Amino acid sequence: MKAGLIRPAVEPKAPKAPAIADWKAQPWSAGGSAAIILKDANDTETLKQVDRLLKDLASDPKNGIAAILDRRAVAELGGAPNVAFWVDLKPGFAIGSAPAGALTRDVPVRGTHGYAPTHQEMRASFFITGPGIPKGKALGEIDIRSVGPTLAKGLGISLPAADLKPLF
Repeated sequence: MKAGLIRPAVEPKAPKAPAIADWKAQPWSAGGSAAIILKDANDTETLKQVDRLLKDLASDPKNGIAAILDRRAVAELGGAPNVAFWVDLKPGFAIGSAPAGALTRDVPVRGTHGYAPTHQEMRASFFITGPGIPKGKALGEIDIRSVGPTLAKGLGISLPAADLKPLF
């Protein structure tokens, strides 16, 4: 809010109503990262202001920023086209959703999501067994989007809108 990109509401209209009266840019937080969205995607002045702000924040290691991706880099990774920037944090850091207060704070270690797929330490294991599952087959690295179709096939359920096919 210090940067003037978000104007808070004086009094929200309802107990759980957004506390934002207006905005030029705001983060959509996802745990280990945040998409930065511009209200007006063609607002070049706000784009420049956000770029400077993010670079300044990334220059302080206390903020835990691993990378800042611009619109082109986000698109290359298959991200949303309305994202102006993507702020990727280092493991051990998480983006909160509080609109005001300290930029960083100590938090207990816990699981979270939203980190960029470039973090090797975020990789997980996948084990499956049961009827129709090949025994001892090493799948190697898999795309998480193939887990749903694989489980659905084992349950005899069709997922026609799935992005990927079952693993076997």
